Amino acid sequence: AVSVSQSTYRILQALYTVRLRIFRIVVFTLALSGLISAVLTWTIVVPIRRLRRAANAYARDGAGGLPHFPGQERRDEVGDLARALDELTRRLQAHVSLLEAFAGDVAHEFRNPLASVRAAMDVLEDTDDPAERARFLGLIRRDMARLERLVN
Repeated sequence: AVSVSQSTYRILQALYTVRLRIFRIVVFTLALSGLISAVLTWTIVVPIRRLRRAANAYARDGAGGLPHFPGQERRDEVGDLARALDELTRRLQAHVSLLEAFAGDVAHEFRNPLASVRAAMDVLEDTDDPAERARFLGLIRRDMARLERLVN
C-alpha cells in the first residue's frame, strides 16, 4: 500500500486570502452606503424638513403674511415642491382675502335694509296718521323683501 499526502497549507492560505478580500469588500460597501445615505439625507431629507417647518409655521401663524419656503432656487424636485407650496399658499391667501371681502360686502348689504326697517319702525311708533303708517309699512315690506332676496 502506498500512501500519498499533500499539504493543504496553500489551499487554506488562498481560502483565507479570498475571505479577507470579501470582508474588505463588505466593509467598504457598508462605508460607501453610509456615505451615500448621509449625502442623500443632507440633499433631500433636510430640505424637506425645512419645507415642513415652514408649512407648519404658516399653518400655525397664517395671519402673519405669506411664508417664504426655503429651497425655491433649487432646480430639482425639492425646488419644484417649494415653488408649488409657495404658489399654493399664494392662491390660498387670495381665496381667503376674497372670502373676507365677500363677508364684508354681505354684512354691508344686510345693514342697509335693517337700518331702514329700524328707522321706519321708530317713526311708525310715533305717528298716528294712517297715510304715514301705510307708507312706512310699505317701506318695511320693501326692505324685508330685499333681505329675503339677499338671503336667497
